[in-house]
Order: sequence, then structure tokens, then C-alpha cells
Amino acid sequence: IASARLHSRDSVSSLVRLLEDDRSGTLVLAGHGYGAIMAALVAARLGSRVTKLVIVNAVPPHHYAIPFLDLASDAELEGFLQLIGYPGTVDAASITSLRAGVRVSSSHQLTRVELACEVAVFRASRSLWFSYWSSQRWEDDTQTKQTRFFDFDGDHFSPVDSLLRSLLAETEAQPTS
Repeated sequence: IASARLHSRDSVSSLVRLLEDDRSGTLVLAGHGYGAIMAALVAARLGSRVTKLVIVNAVPPHHYAIPFLDLASDAELEGFLQLIGYPGTVDAASITSLRAGVRVSSSHQLTRVELACEVAVFRASRSLWFSYWSSQRWEDDTQTKQTRFFDFDGDHFSPVDSLLRSLLAETEAQPTS
């Protein structure tokens, strides 16, 4: 449910209201990158209603992992996006988007998120967003200490690319009417 397009605390409040209105039972929330931070903030607000939080390649909200990006030149950001395996075209729009994301992300960095649910953290072996320390912070933020870590070979965007390929293959396999 969480996407990098949700850029504010208002978005967290909107998601919480939407999910509170849905009375279908317990929830499992998942997010990738900044979307995982948003999912964690929502999970903290919903409390015991969330039974599991799935984190894919993200640092905890209070951990400022990329302080240099706000000061980096466009050329440095272009190199960084290529280094982490950015799946799209690296152009002025993607650099502007990254800069906006850094500003928004840094506004959440002092928010320590206390989670009562199980947390599954998926970490790419070649992801620059992760370090052992930042992974450990997810465990420290889980009140129940039910944090499990799963490592996989790939970069920051590998899970998104794999998911999109699977969805595309599934869509193409569906008969059209």
C-alpha cells in the first residue's frame, strides 16, 4: 500500500483513516524504500491491527542514511542513481524526484517508530541503502522483537523489477475478452 509517491505526514494520516474505515480484520503492510518508511509509520499508528510489516530495502524512519544527497551535484546524483541500479532513465526529472524524496525523507528522520507487529526485513546484497546498523535499527524499533532478516542477491531496485516482470507476465497470460 505504501508508495514513494506518498510524501507527507498527511499521507500517513489519510492511509490510517482509510484502513481504520476498512473493518476486514488484521493487516499485513509492505513497502519498498521510502514506501517502507510510510508503511512503518502507518503500522505504528494502527497498533495491533497490523500483524506483520514487510520491509524491502529501506532504512528506519529515524535513520538518516543519505545526508550527502541533498548537497550533491546533479552529476553526482546521476552517478549515484546508476550505481544503485535505478531502473529508469536518469534525467533531470529523476534527479529532481530524488532530491524531493530526500527532503521529505529527512523530515521523518527524527520520528522513532515503535512497532508492535512482526517485522520481516528483506535486504539486497548490493543495496547501498542498507548497512548492518540500519538493519539492526528495525529490530530495535520492534517492541515484540519479532524481527526476521532475509538477504537476497540484488540491488535496491531488484525486487521492484522482479515484481513488475511477474505482474506483466501474469497479465499477458490472462485471456482477453
